[in-house]
Amino acid sequence: MTAPSCWPPARAVNCAWRCACPPRSGRAPCVPPDRVAEVIARSQTFHISKGCTGVSILPVPAQPDDLFDALVEFVTRLMSVGESDGLEALAESDLSFSQARTLFLLTRKSDPMPIHSIADALGMSMAAAGRNVDQLVGLSLVERRESTVDRRVKLVSLTPLGLRLTTQHIETKHESLKAFTNALPPAQRDQLHRALTDILAGGVLRPAPDRETCL
Repeated sequence: MTAPSCWPPARAVNCAWRCACPPRSGRAPCVPPDRVAEVIARSQTFHISKGCTGVSILPVPAQPDDLFDALVEFVTRLMSVGESDGLEALAESDLSFSQARTLFLLTRKSDPMPIHSIADALGMSMAAAGRNVDQLVGLSLVERRESTVDRRVKLVSLTPLGLRLTTQHIETKHESLKAFTNALPPAQRDQLHRALTDILAGGVLRPAPDRETCL
C-alpha cells in the first residue's frame, strides 16, 4: 500500500487518507498501515490507537524527567562546541573560576564597578572579591582606581588586555553556536527557534542583567 502524497501525518488531516470513523476536533491523523513501523522506529513519543479501520499515531506528552534527560544531554553537547578553543586563552592566563567570572561580569558593564557591587553580583564576600581584584590587577587584566565621589570606594574596570581576553572567548563561542545553527536541517532549526522563542517570551526564564556570562 502506497502512502498518500500528503504524508507525513502532520499533513494527513488535510488529505483523503482518513480513518473510517467520523473526524473529530483534535483527532490524530491516520497513518498508512505499511508505514506504522517506520513512524514508531523514528520516535518513542507515540502510541497506536486502533479505534477505527485505520491506524492513528497519537503523541504522548513528554514527562518532566524525559525533558530533563534530553535537556542535560543537549546543553552538555552544545556547551562543549568550541569549548577547547574558547578556554585556551583563559587557561593560558592561569585564572581561577572566580577570577574568570569577575572578568566576564566587567565585560558586560560599560562603567567601572565598585568592589562591593562585584561581590554582590557574584555572591561572594567583599574580602574574596577584593582578593580576586588584587590578583587580576597583578595580571594586568583589570585596573583599580579611587572614585572621584568617594575616595573610600575603589572602582574596577577591564584593561585593554582583559577586554581582549574575554572578547576572544565570547567570539569563539558565538562562532561555534552559529556553526551549530547553520548545520541544523531547516525543519529542526525552525522548530527549535519557535520553541525557544515561546520559552523566552514566558516568565519561567527571566533575564538576569547583573549576572556574569561567558556568551
